[in-house]
Amino acid sequence: RPRHVELPLARLRIVCRKIERKLTEEYRRRGIHGEIAGNVKRLFQEIDADGSDRVTFSELDEAIRERLRLDETAVTREDVLGLWTHIDSDKSGALTCDEFQQALYAIHVDAWPDLLAEDKEDALQRALGALNAAAEKWHQA
Repeated sequence: RPRHVELPLARLRIVCRKIERKLTEEYRRRGIHGEIAGNVKRLFQEIDADGSDRVTFSELDEAIRERLRLDETAVTREDVLGLWTHIDSDKSGALTCDEFQQALYAIHVDAWPDLLAEDKEDALQRALGALNAAAEKWHQA
């Protein structure tokens, strides 16, 4: 079982961005142009050695190193362990593709500002105004 490593969310976001960027590069290199969710699904299908629809830490680590060519200087073993610790919250020792995708999304969303906070009311109004103006312009086109 992989060692438990806690990473700050800011570091997890950096690790996720590196993995997502390399996933996109890898599949573009193969002539596959798709969204990140499709690329994650493809990667999971390729690395799921036993067909269980789950990947182990060693399968994920090997995919990051070999398939995505992210070496220790780009993504450290501590980074991969920290990502695993964060995603495998039920401590099952294996991840489904959905668990991985949802965790990547949640890590990114966590950095979004809370525009419902009282001190953010002006920012919320500006954002809503911009969205409404864009929607109005789109509907007039």
